[in-house]
Amino acid sequence: MKTIFVILVMFALYSLEIKSQQVVNNNWVFNYGVPDSVNYLVSKEDNQGNILVASNIITQTHGNDIFIAKIAVNGDTIWTKQYNYTFNSHDFPTCLEIGSNNCIYLCGGSITNNQNLVDFVLLKIDLNGNILWEKRYNSASYTVDVPQYMIIANNGDAYITGFGVNQSNNYDFVTIKVSNNGSLLWTKKY
Repeated sequence: MKTIFVILVMFALYSLEIKSQQVVNNNWVFNYGVPDSVNYLVSKEDNQGNILVASNIITQTHGNDIFIAKIAVNGDTIWTKQYNYTFNSHDFPTCLEIGSNNCIYLCGGSITNNQNLVDFVLLKIDLNGNILWEKRYNSASYTVDVPQYMIIANNGDAYITGFGVNQSNNYDFVTIKVSNNGSLLWTKKY
């Protein structure tokens, strides 16, 4: 009886293993170059079903840049852009949103080379990938400002929350409000 029970349990487990395996069909795969490493990756789907993907890529000339691509539903590349805030800075994306105005908002950080300073960076991009404006927000209270989350209001204002680290290594939450044209409206620290 014990042998029959063991055989039934093994058969049940084997059946579950076979049933749990699924076949995944790739309709398409997007590859763009082969960066040495990708440390940050954010993505968003727009109203037409296109996919926006942003990551950092390592360049030989000036450190990490932000790379953004718009990919059609069928996998075709609509456009790609590479962004470098300042020469020899290390830029990385953390948030990607699409506003009700159909503009793309890409937020991230920019590390100033040899100074270990990190600032919020915000890009407003049109649907064709053209940068409408780019802004850097630096809090005098912190040496490190890293954005983590972003919400775009119906009027195009951006609310960005992240953290700041001061010279004593104390962490605070930081929220900024940025107008539709990129002007800093206020900063709150918690």
